[in-house]
Amino acid sequence: MRKVWSLLNLILPEQCPICNRPSDNLKTSPLCSCCWDLIRAGGAKRRCLRCGIALDTTYDTSCLECIKDPPFYEKVYVFGDYDGHLREAIHYMKFHGRKNLSKVLGNLLGMLDIPDVDAIIPVPLGRRRLVQRGFNQSYLLARRLSVISSVPVLDDLLLKKTETPPQSLLSRQERLRNQRGSFSLNPNYQKIPRRVALVDDVVTTTATVNECARVLKKAGVKEVYVIALARAISV
Repeated sequence: MRKVWSLLNLILPEQCPICNRPSDNLKTSPLCSCCWDLIRAGGAKRRCLRCGIALDTTYDTSCLECIKDPPFYEKVYVFGDYDGHLREAIHYMKFHGRKNLSKVLGNLLGMLDIPDVDAIIPVPLGRRRLVQRGFNQSYLLARRLSVISSVPVLDDLLLKKTETPPQSLLSRQERLRNQRGSFSLNPNYQKIPRRVALVDDVVTTTATVNECARVLKKAGVKEVYVIALARAISV
């Protein structure tokens, strides 16, 4: 099947959603090699260990905000800033139905130096948003990371129990209030994993992932590590 796909891609290559050039590499498809290289080059930055914001330092450390008010999770791992080609790729995946981008973007998560965990948990979407979009992009990324790491995905351990406005429409303080109490644990789970990777596509203020981590910790999870493609530059 892979050989058939390779042949089809050679004859009728997909168009790169970012630059509209033909995708010229099966490993980066549907992105072209040029856009893929630009995305990868944007990941080399020092970041806050807790919120993922880019820092002007020679080493990774915690920013003053996170030292003053530490989150419920242990550490955040983000590939790059939510900007440029990475932002465009995420946008096409989420809002233009390009689910096939989740594989190549998920490969970026596999490049992060993530600690050993027992389970991968995608940040859940509310039912209405899931129906509107047709898929949960965080689940697609988590599934790809699972293939790379051989760690199982528990896609129904964490549930979104209330519909909340999109974070992008809210101020920082509204975002923090928006997520409080909006997640719950699936009561059907008897065995709770000890260490988990919580996967999201974009970390904005960390309000969403922090609330997820709070719920998971309350249920008995000992360590939560946040894994995301991008960190918003300004919020």
